Amino acid sequence: MSNTELAKRLTDTLKSTFSKELFNPWRDRCADCLPCNGPDVKLARLAAHLACEPDFILCGEAPSPRGCSHSGIAFTSECQLLDERIPRIPKVNHRLTSGANPYFERSATIVWDELYELGIEKRTILWNALPMHPHGLEDPQSNRTPTSAELKIGKLALQKLVEEFPSAKLLPSAERRKDCSNG
Repeated sequence: MSNTELAKRLTDTLKSTFSKELFNPWRDRCADCLPCNGPDVKLARLAAHLACEPDFILCGEAPSPRGCSHSGIAFTSECQLLDERIPRIPKVNHRLTSGANPYFERSATIVWDELYELGIEKRTILWNALPMHPHGLEDPQSNRTPTSAELKIGKLALQKLVEEFPSAKLLPSAERRKDCSNG
């Protein structure tokens, strides 16, 4: 299966109609993304991220409004794409968002710095238990903890990802161990 087919299979499990409080970066349009950074571009970026034989799949909880919502890759912000910090992703030579400054995401920086320090950045795929950004109804830039029901939405995509890379070790974040487990 091609990486593009895999990315499509994973994201097809995530319907954007689940809730008006979930933003799906591979289907929905973000108000502050420039036209050059639509859902198809984010899906292509995800496919490039998946283009490896990973030793590890690092699973977080859910995207923030400053990371995956704009990059299409978990724990990855606009700043990192502009700085050519993400393996398998070509340097982005233009802004992705319309804000005064490129989006920076603290967790993304911490995760990628640690992956580089451990020397596993090229052998790791990043994903989230809920791959869509949970936000308040009136504020798409807000960030909230996903509900148990929302976390169930992401379970099928995570299972498919683990099945595609059976030799990769699943590394859930400490607070999300049960949400990222296969059981």
